[in-house]
Amino acid sequence: MLTSKDHERWQNDWLNSSAAAVQKRMLFVQRRTAIERLHLSRAVELIRAGRERLVKDYAYIFSDQLQPDSSVATTPHLERLLQLALQPNQHGKPDPQRWFEAIGLFDQAISVAQIEMKDSTEAVGHDLDALIDLLRTTVFEDGFEKIVIYAYHDPKNGYGVKEEDIGVDRLLHREGFVRRKANMTCRRVHNDGIAYMHHRIKDPFRVWLKVQRQIIDGRANPFEINDRCGLMFVVPNVGDLEKLSLAIVEVLVSHGAKEDELLEMNHMTGTRMDAHNIQSSTEYKLAKAIIQWRGRKFEFQFMTFHDYYTSLRSLHDSNHELYKLRQAMNIYLPLLWPEKIYGVEWQNPKIRHLLKEWKIAQLGWRVSGAEDIF
Repeated sequence: MLTSKDHERWQNDWLNSSAAAVQKRMLFVQRRTAIERLHLSRAVELIRAGRERLVKDYAYIFSDQLQPDSSVATTPHLERLLQLALQPNQHGKPDPQRWFEAIGLFDQAISVAQIEMKDSTEAVGHDLDALIDLLRTTVFEDGFEKIVIYAYHDPKNGYGVKEEDIGVDRLLHREGFVRRKANMTCRRVHNDGIAYMHHRIKDPFRVWLKVQRQIIDGRANPFEINDRCGLMFVVPNVGDLEKLSLAIVEVLVSHGAKEDELLEMNHMTGTRMDAHNIQSSTEYKLAKAIIQWRGRKFEFQFMTFHDYYTSLRSLHDSNHELYKLRQAMNIYLPLLWPEKIYGVEWQNPKIRHLLKEWKIAQLGWRVSGAEDIF
């Protein structure tokens, strides 16, 4: 429908109202087939849900201020969005917020529809299911093993967890630490060992968000996404991580796969796993590989129990939720709710600290004056 350059150019219209911008979009809609229109209508709802989720997860305290115009938020019709964009305010000009929301939603719907038409969520799920089925019969034994994890978080070390601070089906004594209990449903690995497996699928809206980040990061091909789907495995220690990751790669290669990005780990190097992603942390420890199988790229991640719970609960730079909050404040929130329209100064240190404290409270900690990692 549109080229990648078209998408980038059209985004320049979001803060600059003009009849010409509406006219070219109206012409675009008129030329669409019935099936394309259906994809576009579905995409509008995907974007609305994605935007609501983004505010709920990372900017809930500003949810009233970020509310969209009710007409834009409820209409199911693409042509109506364009009519709303030009609807005049009391000064006889398009209202800046209504224009931004209507035109932005229209353009985002085109992008998300194209992502879904090119590679549907159904197709992604089908391929990931086939991959899991292969691993179930070649790497893991049938059935599940339920374990209890006792993770001991060190308040003096940003509530991080070390290898010796993990108890599997047993309590430990760690004076001054905070104990968190978790139940995990693991799989038993052939030739001994256990692993927790988590599937990962990016919906089309999150794919679009990543494209925006890659444009800002200056990627040579920002519309290329390598981690649309994949699997994460969490194992007791680094030794188990090395054994399982090599076993999985070996099995897949023997079944016709090839490594697009070779298996790497950053436990000893102190580097980012994704050198291009300036938002990521050197403290986020894992092993990763991109493997192509049956025409699709899958991202595989491998973590130890202690790095996994550090990434979930710590106040370190390695905490994945705090990483996603930084990413949201630096990229997604200013893009979708710009200060010029909504009045939130996303780069203001006080606002960033407020959002960080709110997220830390969600993690379950009551921390006063936590170190600012933003």
